[in-house]
Amino acid sequence: MGVMGITFREWAVITLGRYFSRIVEIEPDHRLVTKGPYRWIRHPAYTGMILFDIGVALALGSWIGSFLAAALIGTATLYRISIEEWVLAESFGTEYEKYAHRTWRLFPGW
Repeated sequence: MGVMGITFREWAVITLGRYFSRIVEIEPDHRLVTKGPYRWIRHPAYTGMILFDIGVALALGSWIGSFLAAALIGTATLYRISIEEWVLAESFGTEYEKYAHRTWRLFPGW
């Protein structure tokens, strides 16, 4: 699961190309990326990160540690996603609303 998560995250980052940033910001000529894994999932880099984290926690064999890590990482990730989605909606308006309506946030069905 960890290798799958890293692979999926890297695919997402490579697809974003120069638009990838650790800081939530919109560049002057920014375009909404809807290809690659972004065709189906709005935040595939986070999906990959979560899959990797689950894989590591399971490999270590600590269910309590896995639960605590998932709670902390999940809370931080959902907060970051809310900020990103607000910025994207403000910047791309109807285009982002349509995109958000036809894609999943992190995982199929959610």
